[in-house]
Order: sequence, then C-alpha cells, then structure tokens
Amino acid sequence: MPAPLSNDRAQVLADHYHRAAEQATARWQERNRQFLALVGVLALAVLLTANQSSTDSFFLALVAKLAGVKEDDINRLRESFPYVVLHGLLVVLVFYFMTDVFRLNANIIRNYEYLRGLEPDLRDELGLHVDDAAFSRETAFYDSFRVKWSGLVKYAYVLIVGGMLAFFLLFRITSDWPMDGFTMAQPVTWQAVAQWFTRHFLLMVDFVVGGMTVLMYLAYAWLSLRPPRRKQPAAQALPAE
Repeated sequence: MPAPLSNDRAQVLADHYHRAAEQATARWQERNRQFLALVGVLALAVLLTANQSSTDSFFLALVAKLAGVKEDDINRLRESFPYVVLHGLLVVLVFYFMTDVFRLNANIIRNYEYLRGLEPDLRDELGLHVDDAAFSRETAFYDSFRVKWSGLVKYAYVLIVGGMLAFFLLFRITSDWPMDGFTMAQPVTWQAVAQWFTRHFLLMVDFVVGGMTVLMYLAYAWLSLRPPRRKQPAAQALPAE
C-alpha cells in the first residue's frame, strides 16, 4: 500500500485534531455540569446537616408538596420517614460527584495535553512559520496570551469546594457522634454487636465514605493546582556508521 501524500497526511492530522478538540470540549462541558451538581449537593447537605431537627422535616414537606402529596400524608411521612437513610445517601452522593469531577478533570487535562502534542506535528506537516497562529491554540498562542488573574479561578473553585466539604463533614461527624460513648449496654453477644453497629452505622459511613471523599478532593485540588505536563521523549542517538 503506497504511503499517503503530504497533503493527505495533513488532512488526516487536521481531521483527527478537530475530533480530539471536540471531545475535549465535550468533557469540559460535562465537568462544568458535574461541578455545579457537586456544589448544589454540598449546599443541600450542609443545610440539612447544620440543623437537622428543623431542616429535615421542612425539606421532606417541600419535596412532598412539590410531588402533590396531601397534607395528612405529609404529616404521617414526617413521623415515619427514615432520616438516617437520607443523610447516609447525602454522604454517598457527595462522594460520587466529587469522584466524578476529579475523573473528568483528569480526562480534560489529558485531552488538552494531547492537543498540545498534536499541534507541532500538524504545523510541521503544513510547513507553517513559527509566527503563524494557526494550530497553536494550546501551545504557543495559549502560552503567549494568558488573561491576567484568570489563574485565580482554580484557587477559588478549590477553596469553595474544600470549605463546603469541611463544613459538611464536620456537621455530620458531630451530629452522629454518640453522646454516651461507644460502650455496649449489655454483655458482648452477636445481637449486642449487631445493635451496636446499627446504632453507629451512620458514623461509620461518615468516616469511611467521608474519608474517601477527602482523598478524592485532595486529588482534585492537586490536579487543578499542579496539572502534569507530558514528558517530551528523549531524542535517540543515531547509530555510528
């Protein structure tokens, strides 16, 4: 099979570059939506956890009202609703969105770093001059045209998420911490152990899932503030004749 002509190679590279750029933009938009969902879930979680005695029943009544539930049914629901399950689900939801934001952030950085590697190949294939701006969006043009103070945005996002997450986990642990300690009220039996785990289940969820959420947040913060750069392959020496 004959090797593709130079024009054909340039066209293939340009098409591939455009597809890679579209994929990077799609991931960027998805990350933005998930970030908003994360902030929304964190805000709801902080509100419901800060003053559970008042906000739990109010939130349940609001959701039931929007769903068209009658007033008598709402009152019965307030008395029988498992609020412990609701707060456990909030912890899991925060972990899910935090993990997804980190995953999408990693994909975005990888995709844009790939575009930075494609652009020199495409420019060389097209024979563009070093001063030409074409196909330099993520390399020379981006590096030479940085908007002042735009770098502060990532610090603001990291601080916003970190502050809300810290408040949420602090409220969760303090509200779930047992007032009478962790001792068992009866001799150690399988039934007593099961009751002990049931009584402290939400606190264990706070520590286990909350701990994993903190790890995901630290990974997200590090990736946002110190994004990795692709290592350029070392040039191989030509064999001596």
